[in-house]
Amino acid sequence: MDNILIKLRNQKGAAFAIAIIFVAMLFSLSAILLSLSINNNELKTANRGKIERYYESKSGVETAFAVVNEQMYEKIVIARTDVEDLTTAYIDSLGSITESAIDINKIRQYYFIEEMRSEIYSGANYYIEQEIGSIINVPSNPEQCTIDIDPGERQLFSAMPTIASYTGGFHDVSATNNEEYIIVFEVKDIKNQGSIKAEISIKIPLYYDFKETIDINKKFTKLTYLSSTY
Repeated sequence: MDNILIKLRNQKGAAFAIAIIFVAMLFSLSAILLSLSINNNELKTANRGKIERYYESKSGVETAFAVVNEQMYEKIVIARTDVEDLTTAYIDSLGSITESAIDINKIRQYYFIEEMRSEIYSGANYYIEQEIGSIINVPSNPEQCTIDIDPGERQLFSAMPTIASYTGGFHDVSATNNEEYIIVFEVKDIKNQGSIKAEISIKIPLYYDFKETIDINKKFTKLTYLSSTY
């Protein structure tokens, strides 16, 4: 009888120990699952924040591009107002040369390019770049970002040829007409968690595309995304 009681007590003790181990395992498993859930939520929150910062910077890039396009249209309006007067003055300076001996369209295009270049930048004054900075780099800007333009990667137009060379067939006109001015810049979000690097290339359009009216569907700027740290 005593042996039976001892066996029963041993079985109860073993069952109790197993129960304790099982409960401990449940607690451990619950703690692991809770930790995973918390980490997952934190990761989701971090990723959501990173995505938000990315779109803040992307919005800044697109704003910069919109500013360039708006500025280009304004400068086209300014440049084309003087083209006819400059063309007439140049033809008058040639004296008695016959009109058939000159290419008036080339003369107009030359002065249009010259005027546009002076409106885009002159000397150390980079007018379009200044406009980008004045709109984006302000405390209250809606994009909540800052922009840094890299002068070291800026690509300028080459030197303008003389009008005699341009119109007289001594110069590669297509090379001058198709040159691009490239602005390279980096946009950072308000919390400085990352940045997007991009470039905007600007090509001066042909004068006759804008002689009468400005067609906003004519493309003379291009935005290219270069890299992102997000």
